Amino acid sequence: MLVRRLEFLTGKTIVRMSRNEVRIIGGLWKGRKLKVPAGAAVRPSLGRVRETLFNWLAGEVVGSDCLDLFAGSGALGFEALSRGARSVVLVDNNRNTAAVLRKNAQRLGAANCTVRRQSALAFLKLAAGARSATGTRNRGGLASSGTDTGAPAGESRMTAPRADDGVGEAVLRWDIVFLDPPFSSNLLPAALEAIQGGNALNPGARIYFELERRSAFDAHGFTILKEGAAGDTRFGLLASP
Repeated sequence: MLVRRLEFLTGKTIVRMSRNEVRIIGGLWKGRKLKVPAGAAVRPSLGRVRETLFNWLAGEVVGSDCLDLFAGSGALGFEALSRGARSVVLVDNNRNTAAVLRKNAQRLGAANCTVRRQSALAFLKLAAGARSATGTRNRGGLASSGTDTGAPAGESRMTAPRADDGVGEAVLRWDIVFLDPPFSSNLLPAALEAIQGGNALNPGARIYFELERRSAFDAHGFTILKEGAAGDTRFGLLASP
C-alpha cells in the first residue's frame, strides 16, 4: 500500500518518514521505527522538538523512572528508554493505540516498559491511591511478575510490557513525566494539578509539556526551566517548586 511521505530538511540531509511511523533519534535504538496507530488521533512530537528536549535533559535520563502520560505513538517514552531510562510507563486510553504501544515495546525488546490502557487522570488517581496504600517512598513500585532488575527493596522494578487497566506493576513515582495531551483538550492543567497534589514525583523531577502555541499556560506552581516553539507547538520543561 502506498504511504504518503513527509520530508524534513536538516542541513544537507533529507530524512523521509512515513506518516504512520516515527523514528527514535538517539541512544540504543537510534533509527528504529515506531508504528503509529492508523486512524488514531495521534500527534507524535516533532523530531527537532524531541532533539531539543533530550538535549535539555542531558545527564538526567540515564537511570530515571519515566511516565509518558498521553503516550500516543510512545515516541517520548521509547526515546527515553533508548537513552538509558530505567523504566517507562506508557498511558493511553485508546485500545488500538495501547495495543500498538505494546507491539512496539515487544519489537524493541523493551522489558522495562509498562503499558496502561486508561485515561491519564484515572491512572494518576489510582497511582496516588496505590502509593498511599503501600506506603511507597521515592522509587517504590508494586511487585513485578515481569523482568526483575534485582534492585534493592523499596526501589523500582522493570516490568514486562502489558496493556490493561489499573496500576498493576507500574512504577509509582517518577523522575521525568512527559505531558503531550491533545491540543483540543483541557487535560494539561488537570494533569499538572493531579501530579502536584498526588506526591507523584521524586526529588528533582522534571515535567515536559506541549500545548498549542497560542494557548495560555498555567504552570500550577512548577518552575519553568526551559521553553521553545516549533510550528504550532509550544513546549517546555518544568521543575518541582
